[in-house]
Amino acid sequence: MGALETKQAGYNSYLTRILQSLHQDRDFTRTLDRIETDILEMFSADRLTIYQTNISDGMLVSRYKTGKDLKEIKIKLGVSSISGFVGLSRKPLRIDDVYNVESLLDIDDSLTFNDGFDKKSGFKSGAMLVIPILKNGALLGVMQLINAHGHPVFTEVDQEHALELATFIGHKFGDIQNITQSYYDYLITQDLISESLLGKLTKQSVNADDLGNLIIEKTEIDKADVGISLAHFYQVPFLGFEPDKYWIHPIAEPISIEYFRSRNFVLLTDSDNSLIILLNDPSDDECRNEIQNIISNEPGVIYIGFNDDISRYLEPEAVEKIDEAGALSLTHNKNSPSMAEIINVESRLELGTLIQDAIKQNAVTIHLEPDMGMTSSQLRIRANGICQYLATLGSLETENLISQIKAWAKLDIKTNTPYQNGVFTFKVDERRWHITVNFIPVIQGQSVVIHLTELHQALPFEQLNISAEQSRQIKEAVNNKEGLFLVVGTDKSVLNSNLHSILSLIDRQNKKVWTIEKNIKVTQEGIQQVRTGDTEGLNPSLAIESVFQADPDVLLIDDICDIDATVTSLDSALTTSMIISGIEGQSIGECLSRLSDLGINQELLAEVLLGVLILNRENDCPNYELLVPSDKLRGLIREQAGTELVQQKINEDTIQSEV
Repeated sequence: MGALETKQAGYNSYLTRILQSLHQDRDFTRTLDRIETDILEMFSADRLTIYQTNISDGMLVSRYKTGKDLKEIKIKLGVSSISGFVGLSRKPLRIDDVYNVESLLDIDDSLTFNDGFDKKSGFKSGAMLVIPILKNGALLGVMQLINAHGHPVFTEVDQEHALELATFIGHKFGDIQNITQSYYDYLITQDLISESLLGKLTKQSVNADDLGNLIIEKTEIDKADVGISLAHFYQVPFLGFEPDKYWIHPIAEPISIEYFRSRNFVLLTDSDNSLIILLNDPSDDECRNEIQNIISNEPGVIYIGFNDDISRYLEPEAVEKIDEAGALSLTHNKNSPSMAEIINVESRLELGTLIQDAIKQNAVTIHLEPDMGMTSSQLRIRANGICQYLATLGSLETENLISQIKAWAKLDIKTNTPYQNGVFTFKVDERRWHITVNFIPVIQGQSVVIHLTELHQALPFEQLNISAEQSRQIKEAVNNKEGLFLVVGTDKSVLNSNLHSILSLIDRQNKKVWTIEKNIKVTQEGIQQVRTGDTEGLNPSLAIESVFQADPDVLLIDDICDIDATVTSLDSALTTSMIISGIEGQSIGECLSRLSDLGINQELLAEVLLGVLILNRENDCPNYELLVPSDKLRGLIREQAGTELVQQKINEDTIQSEV
């Protein structure tokens, strides 16, 4: 039996014992005492903490025994703790080192590790695997594993196993916490409504909120009981309209009312200054992500509520007037193509739906442009080189869409700063897209441009048509502590792909790797990527200067294109960093001549240059040439010898790939 089979057999053995214990006792605290050791050994972990949701206050609770006493730890949802962040996002999280601030910021701009326990106990947390515990779409808890034995981090296989284990724990929590199978099963178990009547009303409704209001209208069931039924289904507390106890949280005050109304949630506070997230659908992960971006580092709890109560909190005195006037005004230009022919625009526009449908239409940009009267905006996409009209949005819907864009891009949703730029990643059918957002001031207000760029994985270096000797020398060159390695080409897309393939050769353990690219189309784990261009406010020179302040060990530059950027790069290649850069050209000689024409110090270039790779195509067959400069060639470069002499020596030093 191989190592993998042996490890899987061990996992199955642990899982069998754990499942037996889960079924033996209804009290999870006693069960945890029996299964904790097995779970720790299963994942070779130092510590285990399992939180349960508390339906009475919305917090995550971990109970543990100290002697005969039963104690508990309570945490709120949000970025103030890693488990709280997973509770809010409902997504698994695998962190190599919780003390690595940069890796936490890669996950979320506000995520922090609370080291209070480490300081008190002397324990040192490192790697962490945190898994949401779900059942029927409801969050029932969070499982947290700390420190992996035998290997520095938790693996992808560990995460898969943890997700499977969390499913079984979710079934256990579901039984303990009396989670219901559908929204209003609780009313049946309490003999408040018959199953047949509930079935009839369900057929007349479109969603849980609509069904709840129908139950209240057609029966004598109190709204609070209907809300409690939703609480049992979602496993969060129910909150009705209690304006004497709860009111708008200061975080929400600068944000458009229409945005909250369209997203069906509101941020409240109370006399204790708590943050209460009153949400119509706690299973809406897209909405939860927007909420996280808005609340930033403020921890909170989620409650379930009805839409009419959410609206009353938002604008208690004016809600009736808004309902009568209509929240949105979506008009259509009869002379333009039908919206249905191009994109799905509903009465309440969802950003996710807009992006997804734009991608299906092969769009590269989405445009939201205010009209001269500033009472409406034009929504358009650019696809196949043509800017196509979609719809005219009223002012309230425009405001709502802009708020969604800012929330997704983690921009300041509470201000109307003229220039704002942001990015986020979007996934469609397992394909990932890099979304860049630009707010541009115009005389009518703000024009918004959303750029859609599909992301790809780096092509494995082994798939390039490169000989074994070339591969050996390239790997040796790029794993130097300092130096410059150039990749030459005429096709920018192929050039960028080759750069990333070479980057995969570098041993990145204990190294900081950054890239500076105009168009990011390839992504890799464990690297920091900076996009340049006018819309990002960073030209290559400024980007390089900024990145070197982060003290990178390796820097990939997609194209050395100006003197300032090149000089800065070469200086660093001499003393501190390994630079891998692209440069446009049709030959190695042309590449070196271009650097000379830029006014580059030839002595410095001769000192730092470790290699040049170029892709030539002969009869559509890729053929790579690799130059590893000899001492004689370095001398010719240093002495600024004539082009013919340099080219002759380049030809002698160049290694051809095996076609």
